[in-house]
Amino acid sequence: MSPFPVLRRTAARAIDAVRHHGPPGRTRLLLGLLGAVFGLQAADMSTLGATAPLLEAGLGFSHAQIGALASTSAVVGVLATLPVGVLADRVNRVGLLRIVVVLWTVGMVWVGLSSTFAMMLMARAMLGAVAAAAGPIAASLVGDVVATEERGHVFGRLLLAQLIGTTVGVTVSGEIGGLIGWRWAYWWLAAVGLVIVALLGKATEPRRRSSSDDSSARMPIWRAAGRVLRIKTNLVLIVASAFGYYFFAGVATFGLSYLRTAFGIGQVAAPAILVVLGLAGAAGVLVGGRVADRLVRKKVRAGRVWAVLGAFGGAVVFLVTALVASTLWVTLPLLVAGAALLGAANPPLDAARIDIVPRPLLGRAEAIRSVLRSGADASAPVTFGLLAGSLGMGHTFLLMTAPLVVAFGLGAIALHTYPDDVAAAESGSTSKRASPRANHSADADASLRSAS
Repeated sequence: MSPFPVLRRTAARAIDAVRHHGPPGRTRLLLGLLGAVFGLQAADMSTLGATAPLLEAGLGFSHAQIGALASTSAVVGVLATLPVGVLADRVNRVGLLRIVVVLWTVGMVWVGLSSTFAMMLMARAMLGAVAAAAGPIAASLVGDVVATEERGHVFGRLLLAQLIGTTVGVTVSGEIGGLIGWRWAYWWLAAVGLVIVALLGKATEPRRRSSSDDSSARMPIWRAAGRVLRIKTNLVLIVASAFGYYFFAGVATFGLSYLRTAFGIGQVAAPAILVVLGLAGAAGVLVGGRVADRLVRKKVRAGRVWAVLGAFGGAVVFLVTALVASTLWVTLPLLVAGAALLGAANPPLDAARIDIVPRPLLGRAEAIRSVLRSGADASAPVTFGLLAGSLGMGHTFLLMTAPLVVAFGLGAIALHTYPDDVAAAESGSTSKRASPRANHSADADASLRSAS
């Protein structure tokens, strides 16, 4: 079936798609708590930025020390991701998540008690280690409890929880820190962590719906890495998501500078525009997951990949047009549309990776993806900064739409590899197989729905 008539019908029913409810009961509780953990960890990182002036004034920290605190969390998180991915594939995941949140809460209290840079650095290292657990655990759980045609929506909600957490950290934590002291900006998050720990006690570990190759659960991490990276679609999507992140990183780091230099926007108006772009990205995250799920339900071959292609392709068109426009009133609506499409690409990318990796390897596959992705995350702002210094901000933003074009091209490759990799994942093998028959896919989806 061609995807284009389906895409037209899906766009007409986007509002109805957003209203569609996910899996009921205990599964919904578990997924809601996963979203809370994602949001809490995002709030932690943005709280560090919101309280940076207070830390500098109260403890005498320098700008470099604040940067070191953030970098330490990120680096330790990358190092901890691989062992956590192994645990996610082998132990009780709900119990592991509860332990993680307990340790995270202890780390938050520790940050609030810190009186020296060394104390806070150790606390941030601990927070980085436990924050690494959320991604692998979520990938493993979603693969077991969420039906294939619901995964895009679920990942959209998890990503939205991160965006909400970031906003809460900047606003709520920042206000609390300003009113009653920076320590309380962290301690109130620790209190939220305790609530999540209590609620996780009511969640139950779902049955692992392993494929036929159960021995892969005990596979060493180096063998698991080789296996998941031999899945062609997985490798293509990892690289595509890394390229797609480059433009987003530029907006996050240099968006204010671009708006001020290109249009002479003042100190107050420029952040407000970034808030609008952030809201557009959040809306795109929700709708993008739903569009991809709708294509899957309509039996569109490689429907998730078509959704990714549409998002990246549309983002390139709108963003390039926005960047060559000469007036803000033309540029701004185009930037909003581009931001929404960039957000829309992420849920189908995440869901597609769940579709193509054998379930006993999902935790380690997500950990391996996170480690590889971290290189792009770290290099993108530096690359933007170097280019902006020599080319100027406007030309740099225009040039950095090129990685989005590369991501689009990689998505086109995935159109051909995705069906075979889905069939191989369902049988527990990464060897090349024929595309799955419709009745085979329906049986697999029905088994997943029964788990929900």
